[in-house]
Amino acid sequence: ISTPPVAATPPATATPPATSAAKSTSNVRQAEQALKRIYSERIGVPIESVTCPDNANFTAGKTFECKAKAQGANFGIQVKMQNNEGRFNTNIKGQLLNLSKIEELLQKTFKERTQIDVTADCGGKIRSVKTGDSFTCQIKNQQGQTRKAQITVKDDKGQISVKLI
Repeated sequence: ISTPPVAATPPATATPPATSAAKSTSNVRQAEQALKRIYSERIGVPIESVTCPDNANFTAGKTFECKAKAQGANFGIQVKMQNNEGRFNTNIKGQLLNLSKIEELLQKTFKERTQIDVTADCGGKIRSVKTGDSFTCQIKNQQGQTRKAQITVKDDKGQISVKLI
């Protein structure tokens, strides 16, 4: 089965509250809170934590990486400063897959091909992945019989392939 992208994270742009000192701890904390809010909305699950380096440089053109965690998935957020007033662009390092979309896709595809209703469980809401990564989801019919589906990430746009195992 080849599927449409199921990535959860398009790039984000934000302007945190205006900054004064280029490297102050309060700027770092403001950036962390802004990223937490942006990505909680963007991926649809709460971000548990965002930690940016205390020495992050908030000067236009500078880049730094923050570490984030959501639903047990750890991932990096690259931040590139657009100007000296605090405007920045961000991108997820790697990819986050929305597992709910994959579960829905498995249920729909199984129903279309076999006329059998199933539930699918991929073990959470999101998963941090890179191209070539594989993981399994459990598929269960109404009689309690289970099968496994191997999900392989085909590219950096969130395309996946599915194989029943």
